[in-house]
Amino acid sequence: MRGWSFLSNYLDAPNGRIWIGWDTNQLVVSLVGQDGQVMHCEVQDCARTWRCYVSIIYSIIPLRKDGCYGLNSLLMLPHVLTNLGC
Repeated sequence: MRGWSFLSNYLDAPNGRIWIGWDTNQLVVSLVGQDGQVMHCEVQDCARTWRCYVSIIYSIIPLRKDGCYGLNSLLMLPHVLTNLGC
């Protein structure tokens, strides 16, 4: 799609469980980290007047023993969490 960019976690999950798409005329999205069950991104408007972090968690298996998915350092900033699990 013209003017859109996409990220996925295919490098860490053979089925590519998470896909993220955004309009590059509206947002700047930077991948902060990922693994087979989570993607962390920094999201800003193009004018860079605001930013937040978004973590998308795909959890079809029980939550990890540590339960944090690498969120400890990110949760000190404005953050949106979503779980795509069934």
